Amino acid sequence: MFPPGSPCYPDFHGDTTDIIHYTGSGRRGDQKIDAANRALLDAIERRIAVPLFNKLAVGRWEFTGLWRIMAGEYVFDEGQKRMVWKFMLERAGRVAG
Repeated sequence: MFPPGSPCYPDFHGDTTDIIHYTGSGRRGDQKIDAANRALLDAIERRIAVPLFNKLAVGRWEFTGLWRIMAGEYVFDEGQKRMVWKFMLERAGRVAG
């Protein structure tokens, strides 16, 4: 996950911080069903929670907890002029700390 507002990955929270609207992987051209996007689609079907990490800097990641992938759709992004995977994630649990 990239910082909200990143041009390649414009992720953002929903009405609360327990919902994330997440853009699939693939920085150039139409996104494909690569291993990462396939894993998210499979998580929907299998109804499993997946770990989510936020990239802070090169080689630095923050674990944000487990998330359920609630939906995924392949849509045309007007701003980027390409097809992208859009996923809706819902927090499954909190990070202890």
